[in-house]
Amino acid sequence: MQTDLALLTISEAASLIEQRKLSPVDLTQACIARTHALDPMLNAYVTFTPERALEAARQAEAEITNGNYRGPMHSIPVGLKDIYDTAGIPSTAHSKLLQTRVPLEDAFTVAKLKAAGTVITGKLGTFEFAIGGPSFDLFVPPARNPWDTSRTTGGSSSGSGAAVAAGLVLGATGSDTGGSIRSPSWRSSWWATPSRNPRCSSLATPTNRRRSGVRAGPRSRAHEALRARAGWAGGRAEAAGAGGLVPPRPGR
Repeated sequence: MQTDLALLTISEAASLIEQRKLSPVDLTQACIARTHALDPMLNAYVTFTPERALEAARQAEAEITNGNYRGPMHSIPVGLKDIYDTAGIPSTAHSKLLQTRVPLEDAFTVAKLKAAGTVITGKLGTFEFAIGGPSFDLFVPPARNPWDTSRTTGGSSSGSGAAVAAGLVLGATGSDTGGSIRSPSWRSSWWATPSRNPRCSSLATPTNRRRSGVRAGPRSRAHEALRARAGWAGGRAEAAGAGGLVPPRPGR
């Protein structure tokens, strides 16, 4: 088993949590510590919410201890691409135009994740309004690729790509119209799939609400986690990166 808790796959962590061999609080703290150590180099997060995440982890741990295990996403740390509305947390589409926007309601996908007991760690960077390429005049610089921080992760689910590849979270959400999930997955070496459910395109910004064909989708460090997050999880293959930011690539 992976000794760094933040580098567990969703399936590994879920199994240990269900058996009460892993504390959800310890798992969340490991992800927070790794984020503090690495995100200054990666710019994965637009809004990092460690206090909220720890509160959710403590609640999940209490529920599981009392026999109320909700399923494989219960207490799993997950980051959200910042085009998903989150009640009480800024949802900006990584644009200065929406920098002070704080929704009153969660997007459909976020509500489903919370209902599953997922621990939301914060909002992850994207190309502005999830369109085009990286911009260098944003309030948080574009996310960097943990394999080589001189390079991009691709996009537009760029922060999600960096966060999953570097082990800042066990899973993350993205969205895809023309490759915004698929491009970061091959550039950063993790597993992902766009959803075929049109209801999952309940995203944050007016721009994304009006675009047809937008699909939400999960990603994480192992393909079996995608099945867990059909309601919801995500994945990348175990990978090795420059400077030891991500774990070693498996033998081929």
